[in-house]
Amino acid sequence: MATPSLVDTPGSVLANTNRDFFNKNARAVFEQDWVRHLTGQITDALRSNLDSFTIRKRTDSGEPVRLLDYACGNGLASRALAPHVDVAVGVDVSEAMVELYNEASLEEGYSRDRMFAVQGNIMDGADISHTLPDAVYFRFDVAVLSMALHHVENPYSCVSKLVQRLQSGGVVIIIDWMPDSGEGLTRASLDDQDPVMQDIVNKSRMSFSCDEMRMLFVAAGCAPMSIDYHPYHSLSHLPEFITKIKGGANKRFFLAMARKI
Repeated sequence: MATPSLVDTPGSVLANTNRDFFNKNARAVFEQDWVRHLTGQITDALRSNLDSFTIRKRTDSGEPVRLLDYACGNGLASRALAPHVDVAVGVDVSEAMVELYNEASLEEGYSRDRMFAVQGNIMDGADISHTLPDAVYFRFDVAVLSMALHHVENPYSCVSKLVQRLQSGGVVIIIDWMPDSGEGLTRASLDDQDPVMQDIVNKSRMSFSCDEMRMLFVAAGCAPMSIDYHPYHSLSHLPEFITKIKGGANKRFFLAMARKI
């Protein structure tokens, strides 16, 4: 399958900034101890909450259970949920992240029919059919966005377009930082950061409350009664070079889910 190219629209400016940063730093990001610890926590959060996701069960007949892992990075969420779906499809704006995803899936024994990633950006264009238009990129049973909502310029548009990729009854799962759960991860604290990363932070936000996620889900077309918001039971330690606080700082992430009407 050919890798789709990005559509260069004004709405993709921040996406291209993210793309440039992660193309240069993709492998280095996942070699950091604090990132390895965080990815372990996220894997645990996903696997520990499987019952609450109520993902459609596999059947011998009928359509396969399909996962969309958006802003997929190296495929952490796909691999965490792989035992519970038939097909995992990763999408990322960064070519380097797509390469990491596909390398990792092959190393763990998944064929391309079971798990693959492509470059793309569902935020591009006024109509989602303008990007990743093939049927394989629609009618998912579950969509995951892990530690990426704080990187987008318009969270409402991102969640809405993600939900549009689900079939009716499909589940959207979002993992990101909770507000007021740690000190130091602020725009001001990143003044001395890499200029590209500082640009990303300046154009995005860093955390989302339960009420904010509820509003995003309802606006995107999810059933209000299906919405859930779980704080993870342990704090995550962010190092000093990110927080600019001596010794680093702790934050807590959440796992939120909702079901498409």
